Amino acid sequence: MTARAHSLIRYSVWSVPLLLLIAIIWRHNHPVIIRPKNHLTQITVVGVALKLYADDNQGLLPQRLADVMPDYLTEREFLDQVELVAPGAKLLELAPATVIARRPFPEDHLVTELHADLHAVTHR
Repeated sequence: MTARAHSLIRYSVWSVPLLLLIAIIWRHNHPVIIRPKNHLTQITVVGVALKLYADDNQGLLPQRLADVMPDYLTEREFLDQVELVAPGAKLLELAPATVIARRPFPEDHLVTELHADLHAVTHR
């Protein structure tokens, strides 16, 4: 085996684990960017962010949606159109059917609502 082939094998053996380690470190330090594709998914992503916020803040919802940025939600493009209906409410004390967030879709004549039990409903 030539010296060049030997160094190529040695490079390959070390480069794959090194790239894997870099990928793991990158994934650990950078949040996943979720780009919701439909009405229910968008409000559900907001619901997960609200739940995580409430878990870290004695069960209280934020006073404004901007408070979930950037710790719980990284995408702001659809957050601006979501209305927080129950700011500062204690999530566990709300009835499951209580609407906590709403997102209108005027172009489709629809409104998507997020309930306290984190299920979403779209209606006209």
